[in-house]
Amino acid sequence: MRIGGLSLILYSILFQSAIGHPHNVSSGTAQWIEDTQSLEVALQVSVEDLEEVLTKQHKLEILLDGKSASAEKALQAYVHTHLTARRQDKTAIRSKWIGYEVEDAIAWIYVEFNFGRPSMKGCSMTNSLLIDAFEQQTNLLNVICGKQ
Repeated sequence: MRIGGLSLILYSILFQSAIGHPHNVSSGTAQWIEDTQSLEVALQVSVEDLEEVLTKQHKLEILLDGKSASAEKALQAYVHTHLTARRQDKTAIRSKWIGYEVEDAIAWIYVEFNFGRPSMKGCSMTNSLLIDAFEQQTNLLNVICGKQ
């Protein structure tokens, strides 16, 4: 009986901790395309989190429903600022907006970085999407080079 009570207490503490401290995670894949010397990036980000950030930033409600050109423009500017790539000499590579789509509660965001060189060696990327808005935000990016 005592062990069962202790388990219930530990479960309650862990469950309350999980509720009290939400974890925000985005994930994505960056695929190196040798023929075009570019990196194609596909990100999965919470629509609700993006809408919250964009609404605060623009001081008007932004809905990412795929129907509003102004909402897409706001998202494009936000992504351009928070997803960056640099060459080995530290010069910035401007992202090319491909677009976005919404699937359930996830926004799929597509951008491309043209490196203009045959490899990514010595280059860097920074993904700070939602970092400024959510303390527990984690952004994962799987980079694929070659035939892996």
